[in-house]
Amino acid sequence: VLGPDHPGALVSLNNLGTVLQAQGRYEEAEPLYRVALETRRRVLGSEHPDTLTSLNSLGLLLQAQGRYEEAEPLLREALETSRRVLGSDHPDTLGSLNNLGILLQDQGRYEEAEPLLREALETRQRVLGSDHPGTLRSMNDLGVLLHAQGRYEEAEPLYREALEGLRRRLGEAHPHTLRAHGNLASLLRDAGRTAEALALTEDLLHRMPEDSPDRGSIERLLRSIEEAMQAVEKPASVGEDPPEVQDSPDG
Repeated sequence: VLGPDHPGALVSLNNLGTVLQAQGRYEEAEPLYRVALETRRRVLGSEHPDTLTSLNSLGLLLQAQGRYEEAEPLLREALETSRRVLGSDHPDTLGSLNNLGILLQDQGRYEEAEPLLREALETRQRVLGSDHPGTLRSMNDLGVLLHAQGRYEEAEPLYREALEGLRRRLGEAHPHTLRAHGNLASLLRDAGRTAEALALTEDLLHRMPEDSPDRGSIERLLRSIEEAMQAVEKPASVGEDPPEVQDSPDG
């Protein structure tokens, strides 16, 4: 029987936390993550890769609950330690880089997030190759950041390349592929290209399993596109004058 401080027992503890988090049972997952982190710090040390995994796990759980101020120091410590111990090109470092970038993005801190997400993407392209699933996810994440700022022309090629690569590497029905598909449809809607967005979203729903956890959000996206198209097509009420066109002043 393994004792509570045994590395194998701590892996099981962290894994159980991950299962509970995936089920949305955050209050049950948090104490497991905290015990795993505290024990790993004491038994393995603050620089051990397992300790860094626990830092990321707890940080991401707090982020999922919107507890950004608590999550940020954990994710920063994981990144800084990973850079120092494992090196800037290590996959774990790149994962930490992406995690912190997304946390900053979630808070609207786009200027701080962008260099982190760009570094993660550029390093993954160099180290893993442009067609690696990790690289393709980074491409999608940078697209999300640019999309959120209304930088549609910059975001679109990233979304398209990520989607094509994920289709090729993971298949049409993989959750990462389906989310990339939905991101592109959302961008087209936001850019006013509703006919393209509608076709893409209908295709996505056709491909998506009925029990997909993302299906509800895609159905809402479809409704929003249909509403946008109806708003454009709706004629003016009788008696309303068309808006005046104003010329720009000279000089």
